[in-house]
Amino acid sequence: MQDCFRGRGDRIGWVKPAGMHLTLKFLGEIEEEMIAPVGERIDQACQEQDPFLLRLIGVGVFPGFKRPRVLWVGVGEGAEKLREIFETLDPLLGEIGFPTGEKNFHPHVTLGRIKKLHNRLGFVERVKENKMVHVGEMKVEAVRLIESRLRPGGADYRDRFVVSLEKRVPDTPGE
Repeated sequence: MQDCFRGRGDRIGWVKPAGMHLTLKFLGEIEEEMIAPVGERIDQACQEQDPFLLRLIGVGVFPGFKRPRVLWVGVGEGAEKLREIFETLDPLLGEIGFPTGEKNFHPHVTLGRIKKLHNRLGFVERVKENKMVHVGEMKVEAVRLIESRLRPGGADYRDRFVVSLEKRVPDTPGE
């Protein structure tokens, strides 16, 4: 999808494929001692969630067509499952001091950050042409707490806590 927008004279900071992700909730900078409590809340929020299919569909921009700053791919099938996890997780994180009540959860994968457009109207037209295009699909099997560190070559991501959505077998006493 990025290739569809390249080579048009625009200045866009493209996200490398290895750095593409979907954010359930941005937490900002957190202290090391908060990793375990955040991970516990993620685990709680995912208790009833099985792996599910996520279909990436259509492109759009934030904040809008007048001054687009971010080019993204949206989520079709699977968006409701993501919303369920978010709506369960948000108040649980509130219990340990994180802001809650975000009303505009919009699951997406960022493709690029727009610095300058050579032809804004042409760019907007290209976005509209790809509003419903099927981009891909994936099976969501885990929710991760990810640390990102900005580096000169782009962000560096590291898993700090991973919750598998695969069926968990409860521990049986005496075994």
